[in-house]
Amino acid sequence: MPIWFPYTRILWAPTIVYASLALVAVGIVNRMLSELQVCLSVIVGFMIWTLFEYLVHRFLNHPPPSRAWLDFDNHHYHHKEPENPCEFVYKLKHSLAASFCVLGVWCFLAPTWAYGLAIMGGFWIGYICYEWVHLFTHLPSPYRTSWIKRLSALHHRHHYEGIRGCYGFITSIWDRIFRTYL
Repeated sequence: MPIWFPYTRILWAPTIVYASLALVAVGIVNRMLSELQVCLSVIVGFMIWTLFEYLVHRFLNHPPPSRAWLDFDNHHYHHKEPENPCEFVYKLKHSLAASFCVLGVWCFLAPTWAYGLAIMGGFWIGYICYEWVHLFTHLPSPYRTSWIKRLSALHHRHHYEGIRGCYGFITSIWDRIFRTYL
């Protein structure tokens, strides 16, 4: 059994839940939208996830002291113990509640609720990717691909160089756009 395998058990429940939600969402809208519309909506949802991930990490997980109450999941513990696997993954009760609020927003803002649901499918896929990438950035280096090694270096800068940048995980594009790339 690979050394990283025991760490993955913390992601089984979120992966099963969000992959199931994404598949159900895409399955429902596949009868209402063309395949191209579904694919483009899922891609848009994934890209929206990357921006959402950046904004949550920057402004909710690292608020100024006057707004410390915004750190709803005690993200600062992850920074105190960055190698503690219990602090790698958002609690399912928090992420699930937030995701259904976001689903409501997409269904309201999108041209139809079917587009909103398809966008949310991509959003949920983005969330699964985020959690797995975050886990692998904290694992021993033999289990990292070159892409994960690059993301891991950025994430370690975030952890160990003053928490003033590198808020994105899946992509550094938002750090570059908002000038928080270290």
